[in-house]
Amino acid sequence: MSKDDSSNDISLRDMYEGIDVDANIFQIEKGGETITCLGTNFQNLHFQIDKFVTEVVSTNEPGFNVIHNDGKTPTIEQLPLGKHFKRIRGFLRDCQPDYDCSENVKAFCAACKELGLFEEYPLTGKPHFPYPHRNMVEADIYNNLLTLIRTTCGSKEFKAKSHTRVYNATRNFRSTKVYIDRLFKRYSRMMVMRLDLEYLKNHVSKLSVGDAQKDLKHFFNNMRSNKLFTPLLGYIWRREWGLERGIHFHVVFFYDGSLAHKDEYIASKIGDYWKNRITAGKGMHFNCNRNKLNRYKRLGIGMIHHADVQKREHLLEAVQYLTKKEIIFRPKDDGDFRAYGKGNMPSDKTDGPGRPRTIGVAEI
Repeated sequence: MSKDDSSNDISLRDMYEGIDVDANIFQIEKGGETITCLGTNFQNLHFQIDKFVTEVVSTNEPGFNVIHNDGKTPTIEQLPLGKHFKRIRGFLRDCQPDYDCSENVKAFCAACKELGLFEEYPLTGKPHFPYPHRNMVEADIYNNLLTLIRTTCGSKEFKAKSHTRVYNATRNFRSTKVYIDRLFKRYSRMMVMRLDLEYLKNHVSKLSVGDAQKDLKHFFNNMRSNKLFTPLLGYIWRREWGLERGIHFHVVFFYDGSLAHKDEYIASKIGDYWKNRITAGKGMHFNCNRNKLNRYKRLGIGMIHHADVQKREHLLEAVQYLTKKEIIFRPKDDGDFRAYGKGNMPSDKTDGPGRPRTIGVAEI
């Protein structure tokens, strides 16, 4: 990203932790109560795999020096990259085929598959363990894994895909930043609400991509004639998929702050509308505005004045999370069902129907 984008940049670790929580924590309703559960893939190792691949391609060194002696146990010397050898077995368990992970993680999983490490030649974690029919030991296979990863990551196809991910994430963030800035130019304050619109656990496995797309389109179309959305100025949304949560949507709503109050209450009503009217009881929602002061250290939702630089920065951080995650995690391509979108771009005017401003604010 450019220097202009980096002021709100999010670390790779924070991105992975946020995605892990989003994809692998889900809610169920039992006895009239909503219960939060941890999925089986919670705290996955994708971040560690990503870091491992980055380290591998930064050098041409093998993991081990292996000297084969005729009829004798080979001599093996561990080199710096050899420290990761025993972690590979754990990494293999986190190669989930349903995730469209980062190019680094995909390169690792593809190399492991080519070497037969998932089934044909599972690693024991012992460098001296022999594969006589291949005249190799596990240390040799590990070295071959490093070579394959470097070959993949050095290819034009890999570099093109990595570039496209970064480009799309940067483009979406910049466009959405302009979208939000223009809204603040026209309105002196906005009430910002963030909801996760999802489905009950017992309906997740039965839900098709087409069903979810139809529900989302129905939801946005109905906003035009529903009084609940009268103060609505704009919105942004992102489609997500989790092993436990299935298809769900993150939606950020921007309401006219001079017409709307009680963000927690309105967000709850929107969630109920999604559940009862749009999904006919199959859906549920998570209201991020509920108890927001205790939930978030860097608060970017609720009532935000156009001159409140800090809250606007925090809002952009949350938006960047939704856009930047494209680089390391995204839903599988599903035809014409986009993964990210927003309302119509407001015109670039400095005056509008909002209250007149008495305080200037620099663009963030």
